[in-house]
Amino acid sequence: MALEPCEDIALLMIQGQVVLTWGAVAEVPVTADWQRQVRDLVGAQRPPKGLAFAGGVIGHLAYEAGRFSERMAPGRGPSVTGDGLFRRYPGALLFTPQGWVAAGEASWVHQAKRRVEALPALAPSRTVFARLSKVPPDVDFARGVEEILARIAVGECYQVNLSRALVFESEEQPATLFARLPLAPHGAFLRLRDSVLMSDSPELFWRLHEGQVQTRPIKGTAPIGAKAQLLADSKEQAELTMIVDLMRNDLGRVCLPGTIQTHARRVLALPTLLHAEQQITGTLSPTLDAVDLMDATFPPGSVTGAPKVQAMSLIHRLEPVARGAYTGAIGAFVDGGDAEFSVAIRVAQWRAHRLTVHVGCGVVADSDPQRETQESWLKAQSWMGALGLTSPGET
Repeated sequence: MALEPCEDIALLMIQGQVVLTWGAVAEVPVTADWQRQVRDLVGAQRPPKGLAFAGGVIGHLAYEAGRFSERMAPGRGPSVTGDGLFRRYPGALLFTPQGWVAAGEASWVHQAKRRVEALPALAPSRTVFARLSKVPPDVDFARGVEEILARIAVGECYQVNLSRALVFESEEQPATLFARLPLAPHGAFLRLRDSVLMSDSPELFWRLHEGQVQTRPIKGTAPIGAKAQLLADSKEQAELTMIVDLMRNDLGRVCLPGTIQTHARRVLALPTLLHAEQQITGTLSPTLDAVDLMDATFPPGSVTGAPKVQAMSLIHRLEPVARGAYTGAIGAFVDGGDAEFSVAIRVAQWRAHRLTVHVGCGVVADSDPQRETQESWLKAQSWMGALGLTSPGET
C-alpha cells in the first residue's frame, strides 16, 4: 500500500480481527481532560454486523497517564511517546476470511478501495545493523527485587511489577522490524508524530462488547515445554490470584453488582514462552461507558501490583526512567459504544532508530531475585529475535 513514511497509521487487533487504518481527522494528546475530548470524538453508529470497527478513536495511554485517574507520582523524566495520543479515524480496512473489507464513512471507503489492491505482504528482510546499546545491570535489577521482598515481608504490599528499560539501535525501518514478529493476540503498530509504538502484546486489558466486559490478566511465565510446571507452581498461582482479585475490585467500580465472574486459569502458549491467564467478566452499568471503564481500571493491575497505589509508589522509587507506553494501554473506542484495549507489554518505543524495550516481572513473597532476572530476559526474546540478536551481549 502506498502509505507515505510520515502518514499516521494504526494497525491493531479488535475482537480478533486485524484492523488497519490511516488518515486521522482529529487528534487528542493525552492530558488531564482527555476523557471529555475522546468522548466528543466517538460516534453513535455501530459497525456493520460481523465487523469490529467502522470508525472510532484509536490510540494509547502511557503508564504515567494513570496519574489522571489514580493516586500516583508523575513519571521520571520524559518518555519516548509522551502521555499518549488518540486519533479519530472515519473508517478502516479489516482482514476477514474473504480478504480485506473496507468499512466506514463513504469518502474514506472510496479512497481506501483505490489503494487496497496495492497492499503488499510485509516480508522480513535481513537485519542491516542492530545492537543492544544500554543494558541495566542484572545485579541492579536483582537488588530491586530484593527491596520489594523486604517491603512485602513487613506487610507494605503483596505484589509489585518491577521493570527495566533496554535500549536497542537499528537501521531498520519500524515496519520491517514489526513484520518479523509473530502476530501476537493483541499486537499493534501505531505511527505517532515523531515516534512509532510497536506492540507484541499477548494480554487483553479489557474488551467491552454490547455492555459485557471481559478482562484476561496474565501472571506466570515459563519456557516452552514447561506447561505442567507452570500450572503446578505455587508462586505463579499466587501471583495470578492476587491480580485477579485486584481486577475484580477494579471492575466492581463500574459493573453491576452480582455480575462479575471469574473463570478457570489456563495456559497461553506463545512462540517464545508460556503464560498463565484467567478471564474475568461482568456487565457494565448502563449509566456508564467505555471511558468510565478505562478510568476505573487504569493502569492495568497485572503490571502494577497489589495494593495498586502502594505498588505504583514502589515502582516510582525503584525504576530510574519513565515507562512511557510500556504497561499502559493500546486500543480503540469504537463508534457505537464498544471498546477494546491491550496491556502494552512486549512493546518497542521507536524514535530515530533507537528502540526502548521494557521488560519486567511480578514479585511476590517467594520470588527469587535471580529467577526473576532470568524471566525478564525471557520476555525480551521476541524483540531480540526481530533485531537478529540472540544474547544480551551480542552486537
